[in-house]
Amino acid sequence: MPHYIALIHNEPESGYGVSFPDVPGVIAVADTLDEALQEAAVALGFAFEDCSGKRPQPRTLDELRRDSTFIDQSSDAVVAALAPADLRTQEAHWDAQIEADAASGKLDAPAEKALKAHRAGRTRPL
Repeated sequence: MPHYIALIHNEPESGYGVSFPDVPGVIAVADTLDEALQEAAVALGFAFEDCSGKRPQPRTLDELRRDSTFIDQSSDAVVAALAPADLRTQEAHWDAQIEADAASGKLDAPAEKALKAHRAGRTRPL
């Protein structure tokens, strides 16, 4: 699976933002660096799952370093390489997290109602 160069930004008093120069519009934001990296991989996975055409070809770091836009965008960023998340493996994690949130009372009323419908088999996959 190809890796895409990610730019990680963190402003004082703010969370972490992750963007991909080769996949414009795909971003992730989270409170911690670990969460931001996880969310960015998932966002990239969703972007490619929804993509009806050819995936953008990731450029190498050397190629990006010759791009003046990349130089400007990366001047105050940490650069990392991320692979898109496999959404099939993420689904089990999300289900477990939702069940844990439900058990601890963290879900609001509409989320609880949707979860009950799902458990009763009254929902369908997208």
